[in-house]
Amino acid sequence: MPPSRTQSPNPTMDILSSVRRIDTSLKTQNHSRYAVQHELANLREATTRMQQLLYKSVKYMMERNTFASNLEEVKIDIDDTTAKIRELQEKEKAAKNEGTPEAMSEFNTKYGETLEEHIASLKKFRRQRRVVLKELKKLDAKAEKVVESCQKVLGDEEATRTARHIF
Repeated sequence: MPPSRTQSPNPTMDILSSVRRIDTSLKTQNHSRYAVQHELANLREATTRMQQLLYKSVKYMMERNTFASNLEEVKIDIDDTTAKIRELQEKEKAAKNEGTPEAMSEFNTKYGETLEEHIASLKKFRRQRRVVLKELKKLDAKAEKVVESCQKVLGDEEATRTARHIF
């Protein structure tokens, strides 16, 4: 009986050939599986790092908002105190324009201490403003480091734009 199409003249060679193909296929699949596992591990690591960076960015944003709010309060205090000082200086000028020692004495009695207190307050508020501005600068520098870290983790410009937009 002549060999049919499905039967080869050497069945052992067919089996060996099939085993080699299966072995090659399994090796390729194992290699692919290890590559996928490695990539998943990298993605898990990057996700964890991005979560940490996100936490830091939220923390810095909250701190920055607090300092910005403090800065607004200090600016309002400076404006109010400056207005009070100007008002008292106008009263002092009016007393000087009268030209009498009694008018200046009356001004000094009524407003002298108050004017000095307002000037001292103004100096204090300006110092506070400088401190708050320094803290804002520090937070901005920390935020910039977070942006750079995001860029390193993600490695693309879209991530950088997104991170910069957050701040």
